[in-house]
Amino acid sequence: MKHAGIIMCLSAMLAVCAAGATNDPAQGAVAGENRTYLFKPGHLTLTVPADWTMVPQKELLAYQEKLRELFPNRPVPNYVLAFQRKALFTFSMPYVLIEIEERTMPAVEEVEQEAVRFDESVRSAYLDLHRSGQFGEVRALPAAYDPTNHVIVGYSQMTRAEDKQKIAAVTAIYPCRYGYLRMYFFVAANEQERDIPDVESIITSVTFERDYRYIPRQASSGLSRGARYTLYTVVVVLATLWFIMRVISRRARSAP
Repeated sequence: MKHAGIIMCLSAMLAVCAAGATNDPAQGAVAGENRTYLFKPGHLTLTVPADWTMVPQKELLAYQEKLRELFPNRPVPNYVLAFQRKALFTFSMPYVLIEIEERTMPAVEEVEQEAVRFDESVRSAYLDLHRSGQFGEVRALPAAYDPTNHVIVGYSQMTRAEDKQKIAAVTAIYPCRYGYLRMYFFVAANEQERDIPDVESIITSVTFERDYRYIPRQASSGLSRGARYTLYTVVVVLATLWFIMRVISRRARSAP
């Protein structure tokens, strides 16, 4: 099976944890219970389950604006798409944020370092958030790189300090011609056995246009800023997750 490596990687991570401008995508086609989207700016297609929906661009723009308020002296990640399971509130779990980092095609060494440093980056990012009282315990497992499908998959789990809710996060990082495509999935830890299959299906569905796929032999050699960027991105994602969860919690308490 083409994506067996990705699925086995995620399943293993889950087992270990259990033990321990407007860029609207054009809807492509509906195949069975899944819905396929063509995202032209990213030169890719992806498929989401029938009970998932695209987050409106105005909501994603508001999300990015909140990031600017939280991090006024830092660049805002280039989130281009977001999807979630259909729910009353926007950004209710499970959901995924999709970011594009534009740069030269990363070298093979950089891609490997992205995987090697994943758990270290998550723990480092968590430290300041823990000290500020936003998150309690966090656990990151070593990421795995699938060289056949050219995707890094990482798993972490954290506890939101405010209500002790455990949150599982799956990160998928795709090197490609224009840099990296990064996908950040968030699911409630106590429901991950139900939600991880959806995460797997979305990750394995991503397909780049032929001219934009990652071709290791065409990538330049040597390390650059890729690994450093991962650390900053993880910090922003975790801090924003804390903010969104607070908003959802308040809305839920005020709902009739």
